[in-house]
Amino acid sequence: MKTSHREILLYYNPDSSGDRKTVAHAQSLSPHIKAFAFGSAPSTGMSWQFILTSLGIDPKDLLNKAHPY
Repeated sequence: MKTSHREILLYYNPDSSGDRKTVAHAQSLSPHIKAFAFGSAPSTGMSWQFILTSLGIDPKDLLNKAHPY
């Protein structure tokens, strides 16, 4: 995934009104927003590795430990 340090990447849940409002607010503040809905965004191992590296976290840190799955 090619990115720029001036871009903000948002992966959001399109079913969540709060997520949609966050994307709209971010896009109103800057033209350098790339928003990807979970259902329609490519979800490859490389894209998740990029996200985890950018955030500086381990995959287990993304899991909601309170959710029973």
